[in-house]
Parts: sequence; C-alpha cells; structure tokens
Amino acid sequence: MASTSAGCRVSEFLDRLEGDSPQDFDQVVAELNRVATDGPPMSPMKSRPLGGKVYEFKTRGGIRIPYFYDAGRLIVCTEAMRKPKKAEVAEVIGVNGCSMLYSSAREYLLLITGRAPWGQVRLPTMSFNGLSMPAASAGQG
Repeated sequence: MASTSAGCRVSEFLDRLEGDSPQDFDQVVAELNRVATDGPPMSPMKSRPLGGKVYEFKTRGGIRIPYFYDAGRLIVCTEAMRKPKKAEVAEVIGVNGCSMLYSSAREYLLLITGRAPWGQVRLPTMSFNGLSMPAASAGQG
C-alpha cells in the first residue's frame, strides 16, 4: 500500500480504523493489496461496481471505500466511510423528498400566478434538514 500525504480522507479514516477496529483495518488493507495484484474481486460481497469504472470495497464490518484504477494498476481511493444505518438513509430520503416536493410546489405556484393581475405569489425557501421522519411499519405500502 502506497503512503499518502497528510490531509487524505481515506488515510485519515484508515488511521482511525486501525485504532478503533484492527480486524476491519487488516481486512481492508489485505483487500487493497489483493486488488492491486489480482484486479477487482469477483465476489459482490467484497467489491461491486458502482458505475463506469468506479468500484466499491466492502467489508462485513460495514466499511465502504469507492475506488478506481489509474495507470499501472494504481488504485485510487477517493473516500472511506462506514455503511450508513437504515435510519440515516431514511432521514436523507425524507429530507430530499420533502425538499423536492416543496420546490415543485413553489415553482407551480409561481407558474400559475405569473400572469395574475396581483402578481406572482412566492413561497419562501425552506430547509428540511433535521426533519425527523416516523418509521414506516412493515404493513404500510
């Protein structure tokens, strides 16, 4: 594994991981070294394509590292993170969904009131960050 310069997010993540979870650290480093010599793993449990020529390393411990190959089988890792929990994913989906719906409503209101004799009606901008979404039950659909 090549040394990295200070300020590299992947290097900083791996430094923290080495102290917090040595087993996950050893697994990630072994996989990086194996991929450098043998190419991407065939098992979708260890690596999967994300699109184009970008892949993602995966560990059982939930570590995710997107990567791609540069010239000479050099692996370029751009980020490292733990797999988000379902609650975090639900929050992001909820915030994005609410933001998109509100934005559409604002645009539609501007459109339909644009030629009104009293002028356009504009809704204020809003941020839905920190919005807590109730958990959906299994029976709802």
